[in-house]
This record gives sequence, structure tokens and C-alpha cells, in this order.
Amino acid sequence: MLSLGRSARLDDTRDSPEYVVVAETTTGDDGIARIRSYASVTEDALRRVAIEKEVVFTVPSRGHEVRAKRSLTVGSLELSSTPLPAPTAEARSEILLETIRQLGGVSTALLQNIPRDKRTEIEELRERVRLAVSLDSGSDWPLCFAALDAIEKGEGKPSDINQLEELVEPWLSSAESLKSLNLFKILAGSLTPDQIVSLDQDYPAKIAAPDGTRIPVHYSNGIPTASAKLQQFFGQTESPCIGPRNNRIPVSLSLLSPAGKELAKTKNLPFFWKETYPSVRAEMRGRYAKHPWPENPMEAIPTRQTKKQQASVANGAAEPTTAKKKRGGKRRR
Repeated sequence: MLSLGRSARLDDTRDSPEYVVVAETTTGDDGIARIRSYASVTEDALRRVAIEKEVVFTVPSRGHEVRAKRSLTVGSLELSSTPLPAPTAEARSEILLETIRQLGGVSTALLQNIPRDKRTEIEELRERVRLAVSLDSGSDWPLCFAALDAIEKGEGKPSDINQLEELVEPWLSSAESLKSLNLFKILAGSLTPDQIVSLDQDYPAKIAAPDGTRIPVHYSNGIPTASAKLQQFFGQTESPCIGPRNNRIPVSLSLLSPAGKELAKTKNLPFFWKETYPSVRAEMRGRYAKHPWPENPMEAIPTRQTKKQQASVANGAAEPTTAKKKRGGKRRR
């Protein structure tokens, strides 16, 4: 193994030297590099000219964990090394930033080891901010989101790269590895308190269905969408909307059957109830006879329950009154 990491074969092994200084190599048709000219050298000779230094490095197989060692080297050849305690915060920051650059930048380095659920969490935050920027162009959202988008599209400029490096640098000094960096937390940390409130209120991750259930909202391609059972939106006469007060847009609702299959998609609930629901009701009331399919859904009670469950709940609500009367009668005796 050569000091630069390449391998080469020494066919002349009569002396079997531990170290050699290679002057010439050739590569044959088989793709193997062979040493043609060399001089043997002892480890003692190398140690006499070796330099001892402290090295901070990362271990790729452990999520680019930061470590330190005292290394005895001749050029790029390491003769020996001794582990050292954890490096300083400044040294950690420097080596992690260098590693990020070597791996292709913040986007590549911090996203490659993230589990799918965490990646989804990051993407949903970015999609919410993208929509916020498009609906409220006068707002001052952090530039790091636009920089990340530009780089991923292959349109990144040096200023975008610098923007992302400045974003992560404050987090590097306390990180033990690249894997330990939480990109969602870093991106969310760039938002001001007012922007966080705006996201939660105007571009919520969940909205309340009329039956009280909170359902997720997804913002893929700039279109807010949500899915729920059709019966959960009984009584809702207006489509749910998101966005700033002066530029709100309707959520695209995917209305599902009791079995969870999409029956319709709409951004206009009043139109759906009047024009589409009657045909849906005619087709589904026989297939899902246990569930409510009222003629006037805009005046019905929203629910996820079957008709039998609704009746049971209604009867249960009346029972405490009856029991109280009986107990009261016993006391009078």
C-alpha cells in the first residue's frame, strides 16, 4: 500500500522489506500497478526523520465522528498513532466544515445519513416556507431556504454556498459528528419568533377537521392538501384555507370512504356538497350502509363513527340522568 492510498504489487520479494521508497510503477493490462524501481528503507530510518503532530479527523463509518490522535508521520505515511482526548470546540468546527465541503456541501453532507422520517420533516418545513414566500413576497424569510433550493437545482452560486455554511457554523463547535447535526433544528433555528408564529398560524402542519380531529396538511408543489373521511367534514359549509390574511388559499381536500379510499378531491366544499355529494351518496350508502350518508350533509354532525356507534354514544349520554333519578329515589326512601 502506497502512502497516498493506492496499492501496488512488488513482485521481487526476495528481501521482503517492510518499507520501500518507490521510484517507478507501471500498470499492466490486468489493471494492477507493479513497482519497477524502489529502494528499501528501515522503520528506524523513517522514525529519525518523522514528524510528530496532533491530527483531528472524522470517521466516515461512524457518521463522520470527530476524533483526535497524536501521529508520527513521514510525509503522508503514518508510522504510528495514539488516540487523544476529544478535540477543542474550534478544532471540531474546523474539521466538520472541511468535511462538509469535501462531501459536496451542506445539503449533501447533512442529508445523506438522515432517516426517511426526518428527511420528510425537513422537506415539509421547506415546503411551508416556500409557500409563505410565494404568498407573501414582502416578508423577510431566511435566505438559507432559497439557497438550499438553488443548490439542489444545480443553480447555486458562491453566495448560496456561503449562506449555508454560515447557517451551520454556529452548530459545529458542539457537534460530535456530522450525523449528530439536526438539519431540521438548524433550519427552524433560522426563523424569528414572529416567523414561527406565522408558520403555525398561516401555514399549519395540521388543521382541525369539523369533528375535532387534527389532520396533517402537506405542501408538496406549493399546493396545501389534507385527507380525511368524508363524514368528518359534515356540517362544514366553507373550505378550510391557509395563508396570510390578505392572500388565503383553499386546502385541497381528499375526501375518503370509510375504508380510506379517495372518493373525491375538492377545493370547494359548498360546490362538492351541492353538485357531487348526491352521486357519491347514491353509490356509497349501499356499500357502506353502517355509516351515515345524510341527504343534507351541510347540516349533519361530523363524525368518524358508524350509525350504531353514534346511537350508542347518544344513549350513553342519557344514562347518567336516569341513574341519578334512581339513586335519588332510593335516598328519599
